[in-house]
Amino acid sequence: MKSLSRREFLIAATTAASASILAACAPQATPTPEKVVEKVVETVMVAGTPQIIEREVTTTPVPPAAPEPYTVKMWTTWDLEKEMKVSELYAKFTAENPGLTIESTFIGEWETKFRTAAASGTLPDIYTSDGINIATYACRSLLADLTEIIPSTIRDDYHPPILKEVMWHGKQWGVPIECHAQGVYYNKDWLDKLGVPLPQTWAELLNLCQKIASTEKAKFGYSYPIGSDGWSMWWDALAMWQAGGRMTSEDESQVLFNSPENVEAVTYLQTLYQKHYVPRTGEVTASPVGPFFDQLIAVNITGSWSLQADLKTTPGFNWGWGAVPYGKVNVQGVSGGWHFNLSGQSKHKYEAGKVMTWLAGDEWGLEAAKRFRIISPRKSICAQLPELKNEPWTTALKMIDETGKVTRPHNTEYPNLMDVAGQALANATVGGKPVKDELDAAQEKMTTILANAQVCSTN
Repeated sequence: MKSLSRREFLIAATTAASASILAACAPQATPTPEKVVEKVVETVMVAGTPQIIEREVTTTPVPPAAPEPYTVKMWTTWDLEKEMKVSELYAKFTAENPGLTIESTFIGEWETKFRTAAASGTLPDIYTSDGINIATYACRSLLADLTEIIPSTIRDDYHPPILKEVMWHGKQWGVPIECHAQGVYYNKDWLDKLGVPLPQTWAELLNLCQKIASTEKAKFGYSYPIGSDGWSMWWDALAMWQAGGRMTSEDESQVLFNSPENVEAVTYLQTLYQKHYVPRTGEVTASPVGPFFDQLIAVNITGSWSLQADLKTTPGFNWGWGAVPYGKVNVQGVSGGWHFNLSGQSKHKYEAGKVMTWLAGDEWGLEAAKRFRIISPRKSICAQLPELKNEPWTTALKMIDETGKVTRPHNTEYPNLMDVAGQALANATVGGKPVKDELDAAQEKMTTILANAQVCSTN
């Protein structure tokens, strides 16, 4: 199977969406009505004289045909049966919705499978997508609008950054299943030995890194993903916000990549790499538990998604979880991860819409938090979980609701913009090239991409 490039995929997906958008949604089935009693006024002849009489007529309307059974097809990037025994929940949904079943398929080779299906107009009724792609997919009619399907009370219940991630042009395009805060693990014993607290700022972090570099071999003060891939770009976007900058404007109409604040952020990242304060790719050899729990790294970037498993470990030293050190502004990155989406290509939007409403509801939300990801995207469900009233979960929730931001661009040209931005950041950090020059060159290319952006058509 030929793998489509990002550009080929976006062009082909737009063409396929233009055709599938004409498919009509199935009408909502109406309940069988009761017998109807009506009063009828008639004129009759009585002994040759016309008389007006009133009588009751009982009719039984013909019930509508039962809806055809349908199996809603769903693709996910998680193995939900392994993670949360999802078949138990699907069975309950089916019992409450006769004629509807759910077929959920875990897709391992996601990018190839998704791009090929999108380009050929054969996406399933429901699929998951990274929240950062919502604007790109909605613009190309790969998503269906959920605003009228999901109750406003549920939207009001989402943590603010998660709500922002699933909204575009004032409409809701995704249903989140999880909520994550970027953060750090830190080795309390190691920091106590050095006589320093957990670094709160970049200056404090650089001081810690310098101390460890001067006294330890093959050990590091910090871990950070320096590179041009999507994982690195997520952390780089956070660094820009922490310097007071951002990659694009609030309304996504302008590129702000070469701002003085962003130059400051990338210069900080360049210092981490060029002074060897962070390990380089393949440099640290660790056991399966990883370099942090092998005590090779003092402060390790991670996120709340790791806490559920790691809190069960007994590494032999005291460790904690906290906020990512920042520059001028205490901003912490928040993401809903991957969201459920109603496909714009589905020819059974009514049936799939019922599943989406259920996925957004209380029953699914509480079970997903208990079985899968403990921090729910909904505040009311978090309040029902006793575990979240203890540390480190209370700190994570405070970060999400008080300092949390969606830091990556929410832009219809996101993949193309990030290709250019990622290369510039890698050139500056790994390559050691002048930061301002790299950001200026990328600014020009990214501005051209926005000027030639896809004209959106949403279904």
